Amino acid sequence: MQKDFIIVGQGLAGTAVALNLLKQGASVMVMDGQKTINASIAAAGMYHPMVFKQLTTCWLGQDALDFAEQFYPEQEKIMGSTYFHPTPMLRVFGSAFEAQDWARKSTDPLFSELIESPLQALPDKVIAPHGAAYVKRAGWLDTSAYLSAAASFLRNNHSYLEEQLEHEAIRTTPTGIEYKDITAKAIIFCEGHAGQMMPALNNAFSITCGDDLDVEIPDAEPIMMNGGAYLIPRGNQIFRLGATYFRPPFSESEEIGKAQLIQKLRKILDCDIKVIRQMRAYRPNIKDRRPLIGGIAGKEKQYVFNGMGSKGVLHAPLLAAHFADHLLQGTALMKEILPSRFLS
Repeated sequence: MQKDFIIVGQGLAGTAVALNLLKQGASVMVMDGQKTINASIAAAGMYHPMVFKQLTTCWLGQDALDFAEQFYPEQEKIMGSTYFHPTPMLRVFGSAFEAQDWARKSTDPLFSELIESPLQALPDKVIAPHGAAYVKRAGWLDTSAYLSAAASFLRNNHSYLEEQLEHEAIRTTPTGIEYKDITAKAIIFCEGHAGQMMPALNNAFSITCGDDLDVEIPDAEPIMMNGGAYLIPRGNQIFRLGATYFRPPFSESEEIGKAQLIQKLRKILDCDIKVIRQMRAYRPNIKDRRPLIGGIAGKEKQYVFNGMGSKGVLHAPLLAAHFADHLLQGTALMKEILPSRFLS
């Protein structure tokens, strides 16, 4: 079987790479044998371009937002599915200084398209001593529905294998890569936190572990919120609540994670809640908070696309298009994403 690229992993990263390569006319074979909840499935899927501590836009923020707002609806039409939900997000201010800074920047032409002025009256049940305001261009991606729809689309196009990659079966040839009965020009690893197992990449990762909860809140308005915790309405009085961030040795129990999230929520919302489900996953964070995208040192025809971080829903489509341009047209990758920056 001949394909242009083998893609290992079908999370947010691998899916974005596959869809952008297909869009540019390449053929792919996506492999994923994931049987447990991973970071992409557990993710709340919230997207927005803001960094609240500095009250500025994130890296690639405006460009990534513009691209994502076109990419996901386009893919919904192709797949005949719905999973992209643009929704204003209520930011609960953490201090008087943030409230003042927000009021000032909401009139700045650089930010006025993205954020609104502070509210004069809070929504019912919201606790916000310093006030709150809406991020206008925000929303959430139903990651489980998106990844499921993409898997079905790839499967229907003979571009999906539900199996775990056997690394020892990879062979480099003069023209590319062989893996069992598949020949390809190259192989791309999008394996999430498992990427740290590669010796050429393990110095780049700073893995964290975290929890999200699905909760029932009968008295809450269906508002997407962010303020110490995030809360996303999923319909029928169900919300996704997150998130915790634990570092190695990951000794914290799931009960500790659940208690932390409930405590965070009670600071911004005065409602009774019922926990329906808890999800814990490992996140493939990168030490300098920039993704790993490009060739793997010492591995001919082998690439990595990993480490999207907390802005994965926002960044993955644009960066995958950038990566596809590199693979298919030879355009240079941004220096700040190259894996070689972690070589000692």
